[in-house]
Amino acid sequence: MRFEQKLDGGRAVLACEVSDEELIITHTYVPPAFRGRGVAEDLTREALAWAREHGKKVVPQCSFAALFLRRHPELAELAEAGV
Repeated sequence: MRFEQKLDGGRAVLACEVSDEELIITHTYVPPAFRGRGVAEDLTREALAWAREHGKKVVPQCSFAALFLRRHPELAELAEAGV
């Protein structure tokens, strides 16, 4: 499964795997020209909303997603313990 955002001349992607109970975020990529503009955050929020809607726990294997969840304790209920 992928969440994507079309950008002028590129595409940002958050890749994940889905199991019965989990959404495993494996990779986030934003083209260099668009980094620092909140694109990865937008994709992560979209993935987390999907996980909430589908009753999945989030396992952030991607370092960006793991850091995002640590910085947003209000989303802790979505994460597997130890994030």
